[in-house]
Amino acid sequence: MAEMNRRTFMGTTAKAVLVGGMMAQGRVFGANDRVGVAVVGVNGRGKSHIDGFGNKPDSDIVGMVDVDSNVLRGRIREFSRANGRSPVGYKDIREALADKNVDAVSIATPNHWHSLGAIWAVQAGKDVYVEKPLSHNVYEGRQLANLVAKSDQIVQHGTQRRSEQNWLRDIQLIHNGFLGKIHMAKGFTYKTGNRRSLGLNPDGTAPKHLDWTNWQGPAKDKPFKKSYVHYNWHWYWEYGNGETGNQGVHQMDVADQIRSFVPALH
Repeated sequence: MAEMNRRTFMGTTAKAVLVGGMMAQGRVFGANDRVGVAVVGVNGRGKSHIDGFGNKPDSDIVGMVDVDSNVLRGRIREFSRANGRSPVGYKDIREALADKNVDAVSIATPNHWHSLGAIWAVQAGKDVYVEKPLSHNVYEGRQLANLVAKSDQIVQHGTQRRSEQNWLRDIQLIHNGFLGKIHMAKGFTYKTGNRRSLGLNPDGTAPKHLDWTNWQGPAKDKPFKKSYVHYNWHWYWEYGNGETGNQGVHQMDVADQIRSFVPALH
């Protein structure tokens, strides 16, 4: 992957997503069948994905993917202790996509990997759940949407407010007129004020347990900085979208749900 950059990525993946359920296509599922899921990126949100899909009546975790071997080993150990068996661990998403036991992938990587990971998965015949934001930029997301429109696969974009029970209840109340006539819908995030300066972070050497080339994926190759991994990549354009793509996505989605359900705002 060393030769991959954003230009070659966009030039070779001009295909690919819509929103839907999580059921592999072209296969009839019986009452005892479960969707085999591989979670890609298991450090942060990936832990919630593991809990959400793992050991459920209709799904289970059969694989985990992470470019940090320490994180991957720890998550597999946790899952094994809780469930009495170990999913297969992979450093590269392409290895998981080649696994016939994987029916779907759940992507919780940094933002710059979302579109490419989902596109590869669709091309491999897997269904996809991908964390917000769907893409690092609008163009990438459109390529994914175009590909899905031509395929038999389903991709679900993970904006959690769409499935949380309290929000479903509240939106229905608004739709039923509980708040009366609505003229405007706004979304806001309060976490921005809690962010602290990252300070000066010189270039360094990636730790041996981290595959830095694979972590960068389709982004331009750059020297490693400690401030990138594992969370603060959000504030670097090559990998994240700042607070707009972090918490802002959720609040804009809530406002959009209100707009879409209330005729006065159409």
